[in-house]
Amino acid sequence: MKSRFFYLIVVLAITACGGNSRQESRDVQVSEDKESNTTPIISVTSLKPPTPEECLRITSNDLTEVELDLSTNKRQLVNDTIKTTDPESSYQLFLRNSENLMAWLEVKEQPIDVAIHESNHYINYQIDFCEEYDSKAIFSGGQFHELGFSKENTEHNIIIAETIPEHLQTGLAYELYILQLNHKFDSLLDEFNAYVLDNRFQLKFKQLALPENDISKMTIFQVNDTINFMVFTQYYLKSLRLNYPETYELVDQPQARAFLQYLWQITEELLIEAYPYISTGYLESMLFYDEGTGIEFLKAAYTGDALMELDLLGINHLEESDWQQTYFEVNKN
Repeated sequence: MKSRFFYLIVVLAITACGGNSRQESRDVQVSEDKESNTTPIISVTSLKPPTPEECLRITSNDLTEVELDLSTNKRQLVNDTIKTTDPESSYQLFLRNSENLMAWLEVKEQPIDVAIHESNHYINYQIDFCEEYDSKAIFSGGQFHELGFSKENTEHNIIIAETIPEHLQTGLAYELYILQLNHKFDSLLDEFNAYVLDNRFQLKFKQLALPENDISKMTIFQVNDTINFMVFTQYYLKSLRLNYPETYELVDQPQARAFLQYLWQITEELLIEAYPYISTGYLESMLFYDEGTGIEFLKAAYTGDALMELDLLGINHLEESDWQQTYFEVNKN
């Protein structure tokens, strides 16, 4: 079983544009080996603007599997596994975006949790072209959530470095998403949402104790990346409030606050339910407490400095004391 960042390197070329801007279609290809004259391992086209028919499907609230291509045993197995595991969220994504999700499984040969993560990015890219909403919208929990602002009107994510404590300016997630990709706030929330939803799918599969099958192999279950984005979001808000007050006003409005509240709530629910698997699984525990940044970042998310940014926007949240019997146990430090 491999960790998430093993696969992150594989999909980096596509994640880099990750459905966060209106741009021309990009071909991500492995060119033919001229000396051996072999067939390329990967040759896929990504980030294609949707057709009018695809827009109708993406925005529909009345979809069933009857309209899906389930012509192979593998496709039927994928459909059944996602539907059984997470009917309210991941399966709603599959109904709207099945061909892209299948491409991650069949063409790019990624685990199903990675496919769900990346397919979330893809649908959020496509909705920009459908002219359904007046501002940026993010798909989560079976529906689109409008943010109330556009990508162009926010600051780049590098502003996080202006206020985040120095000891948190570390790790591959910070290096990649904040320093290298340096997208804007809609992208930060899109990535945060994608990590929560793929973690949610993994967790539900474990909770249901479903039998393993040919497509149920996933990355190691760990919530470090989700927690990283909790902190990134808090310090983006702090930098925005202190240094970019006009842009902060765009975020301090009902639609953005509503999505932040929704995202924070489902994140905390995820962490509560995930704890038994983190605390009892050797690899999960090692990644969270020893090798990963999970525990350090979770503690940072519940400091007064970070929570103040949620309080100022009226975002309800748990407190540091709520984790004392789980993640913050003395013997876990």
